[in-house]
This record gives sequence, structure tokens and C-alpha cells, in this order.
Amino acid sequence: MNAVGQSCPTVPTLNTGGVDMQVTKDAKSTYAKSLWLEEFSSLAEALEYAGANKNPRSSDKERGDEWVGNTANLLAAVKLGHEGYDEIRPQVERMFSELESQLAERLEIAFQTRFDYTGGVVDVGRFLTGEPECMIDFVPEPSARMGRVVRIIINGSCSAYVDGERIIKRGVVVCALVDAIHKLGMGIEVYVEFPINDTHINSPKGAMHSSLVKLHSSEQLLDINNLMFALCHPSMLRRIQFSIMEQSKWGSAPRITKSGYGYPSALECAERVGADVVCEMLQSGRDEYEGKSPVDWVMSTLSGLGVV
Repeated sequence: MNAVGQSCPTVPTLNTGGVDMQVTKDAKSTYAKSLWLEEFSSLAEALEYAGANKNPRSSDKERGDEWVGNTANLLAAVKLGHEGYDEIRPQVERMFSELESQLAERLEIAFQTRFDYTGGVVDVGRFLTGEPECMIDFVPEPSARMGRVVRIIINGSCSAYVDGERIIKRGVVVCALVDAIHKLGMGIEVYVEFPINDTHINSPKGAMHSSLVKLHSSEQLLDINNLMFALCHPSMLRRIQFSIMEQSKWGSAPRITKSGYGYPSALECAERVGADVVCEMLQSGRDEYEGKSPVDWVMSTLSGLGVV
């Protein structure tokens, strides 16, 4: 999987309402005449910023249906994001159970032997001579996976015509991929980006806005429940990101937050984060995650990374 997108210049971090949000104005865009980029160093930062919205509009609309993932309002979505979305954990676990058998078949683990006080086989000659380290232990040899960090970026933007169930299904597949990479012993970094154009999808005449949220760093313990909210729950886009947009100082924000919240567009910052795996936006038609079985998609992605 090749990363796409344009590297963006950085600016000093701005403190916005108690949250450190890095804003890059007029960055170079791959698809439009300009890019306004707002970055959050963690999901918690994005949730705090979204929840502090003093003038929410659609982000706080009382609806509670599947389009927003059945959250009653903005604060309910913020609360769920902090607590973790574990409702779909069984789906992720079932998918990984299917993956485990295929991974076991395709992972060739080489072993080297060493003498030790304990082990699986006795060396009779050493035992008879009274050598304390007379047992043979089999130790897995270091593989190319050890010490590697895989970076994944997901496009969280999508059309209003994409229903909540499709967002959940795509997220479950990506979470299973993250879980598989983690269990293969590699480090992982996960980002979600919400790129939108104020004129049309990827319009070169329009201006782009994007929010980039770092969900997981390779130094952290993996919290799959938090990832499941950010990657699977419709409220991450339709409440949290909408609230971020409603507070943005981007010039087009006041106009587009009155209706539609802009046009979902392709990722801008895959190159910026050094992405190894790029998951583009859900479309109104059929997507790559639906063109093959979820397990096949995960396995083909792992194969593309050269780890199976």
C-alpha cells in the first residue's frame, strides 16, 4: 500500500480552549488551491475540544438514530468516546479468530537451539557428564517484523448518503487489521483524517479543510475500545468532527456548517504521517472493503506489507 498525499508545513501549536491544537494555515494541498489543517495529538484532545463547543449546530442535534450511531447528542458522543465503544468488540474478535488460522498457516517461524537448565529435549551426553545446562531449548529467531512500526491512516469523511452501518462495518475491518498487526509483534500508529472541500469533491477550484487526529502511538498500550469509537462509530464524524468544524476559524467554515459540512475528499496527509496503509473514504457505491471478504482484505493488506 503506497501512501498518497502531500507533506504539509508545520506551525507552532496554538492553545484553543485548553486544548493544544496545531493549526496550519494555507498549507499546500494535493487536490485544491489551499489546505487548512487542524491537528490533535490524541483522541482525548479531539473529544475535549469538540465537547467545549459553545454554539453547536448539527453536531448536537437531538436525533439518536443509526445515522449518528444512536447517540442522543454531542455530549453523549463525547462521553462514549472517552469511555470506549465496546459494543462491537465481539465482531472484531470473531474476525480475528478467522484470521488466526490463516496467519498460523502463512507464518513460518524459524527456531535456533540453545543449551539451558530447562528445555523441551534432553542432551543425553551432556546429562551423563553432569553438565547443568543439559536441556535443549528452541528459541524463535528474530524476524523482519520485530521492531517494525506500521502506520495506518483512515479517511473518516464520507457522504451523508453513507449509512451508519457501513461506517461500522468498515471500522470493524480496520480494527481487525490493527489487532492482527499488534498481535504479530509490531508497533503501530493509527491516524484518522477528515478532509473536506468547500466546492466539490477534490475540486481544484475549492479550498480544503482537514482535521487530523493521532489515535494511537507505538509507545502506548493498544486500547482497542478507544480505537473502535474513532474508527467505527458514526458519531466520530457526525458529532465530533462536525463540532470541530463548527468551531474552526477556517474562512469557509461559517458557510458550510450551515448546510452539508462540505464535500468529502481524498486524504491530504498520508505522506505527512508516513503511512504504510491508506484507507480511503467510503463512497456512495461499493468500496474495496466490500469487494472481498473482510478476512481476505486484511490478509491481502498484511501480504502487501510483507509481514505474511
